[in-house]
Amino acid sequence: MSPNASENGLPSRIAAMVRGPQSLREDIADEIADHLACHEEDEPAADPAAAHAAAVRAFGNAEQVARELR
Repeated sequence: MSPNASENGLPSRIAAMVRGPQSLREDIADEIADHLACHEEDEPAADPAAAHAAAVRAFGNAEQVARELR
């Protein structure tokens, strides 16, 4: 996982909205962070912060993702 992938706390915020054991929420946060990191690596933006912002935008609405994971 890149350092940027979890800087804004998106993976943890989404995982916190999901019901289930802590281990499940941690797995979800890790998967989301990995997804963001992969998207950042594929982003053509030269600036890492811009690549991270693009990855977060592409990921979509955190609340909707959490609802779908419930």
